[in-house]
Amino acid sequence: MQPRFKPTVYFRQCVGIDIAKSTFMACLSMLDAEGCSTSPIEFTNDRHGFNQFVRWTRKESLKGYPLCFVMEPTGVYYEALAMHLTKLGMTVHVVPANRVRDFAKYEGYKTKTDKIDAYILSMLGCENRKLKNWAAPDEQFASIRSLCRLRTSLVKHSTMLKNRLGALTVSSFSDKKTVRICSAALDDIDKNIYKAETEIRNLIDKSEQFKEAVRLSTTIPGIGQTTAAAILAEVGCFANFNNHRQVVSFAGLDVVARQSGPQDPKRHISKKGNSTIRSMLYICAMSAIRFNPKMREFYDRIKKSNPSGKVALVAVMRKLLILMYSVCKSKKPYDPEHSTKN
Repeated sequence: MQPRFKPTVYFRQCVGIDIAKSTFMACLSMLDAEGCSTSPIEFTNDRHGFNQFVRWTRKESLKGYPLCFVMEPTGVYYEALAMHLTKLGMTVHVVPANRVRDFAKYEGYKTKTDKIDAYILSMLGCENRKLKNWAAPDEQFASIRSLCRLRTSLVKHSTMLKNRLGALTVSSFSDKKTVRICSAALDDIDKNIYKAETEIRNLIDKSEQFKEAVRLSTTIPGIGQTTAAAILAEVGCFANFNNHRQVVSFAGLDVVARQSGPQDPKRHISKKGNSTIRSMLYICAMSAIRFNPKMREFYDRIKKSNPSGKVALVAVMRKLLILMYSVCKSKKPYDPEHSTKN
């Protein structure tokens, strides 16, 4: 439905998009002296849904005035739509989850649904003129990221088959054919892991920026070349981040509090971010606690105030990510003395 008011001198319009795996909710808001917004509408998160969405946007938005699209970095689900809109010449903003949450809190929104989230994103875009434009990732970075994700998946399958094979070898009822097939499948997976790792190394060598970021990241004890490459591929070597808080939020490691009545608020990480980064950081944190004395000291200090080992481990994960951001932005290797001053 076409808006029934004429824009004043100050006029902005924005589409907020709340994205899930299979669908996304969109809401168009317009901001002038009166304000206006359409009812949120749902589309499928695929090529057909994208085309429907673009037609709907062109029909509902006011011609002759700038239009932007705002969304959150929900794992990998936002990327296809963001890429589609960017190729059409649209202005896309991917806003960190913590910034959206702060805006919603400031506006007084406590209820959280897909429709409300889409509306909040649209209003954030209308009221904020300083949002950074989203840029499609470098093709080489995207290839490294894809291969790193494939390698992670293959390693999981390899571990599963190794456990299965171990159980078969000690079982009294194991069948030789089953063992042979399982062994062959495991060999194939391990060969593909090696191929993926080789291709990842080749791609890293072709990019001076990525190679330098990996070199700096691996100066941090606990972070290896494989995990560094996987994390850096997910964050694009931190090129689109202005501060470490944005990176922490992107990874879903930002702390949120939920309170009900007079009870003390329960604090936990949002997990509304990139799960691949969190899984890689978990591996790094476990290694850092064992082999990095400074990180072990930090872990023990957190654990003293909070007996839950999980809280301390997450704190180490967050610190490692911030350290990676710091060394890559400063282009200086890890300094153990500087890293523990806070």
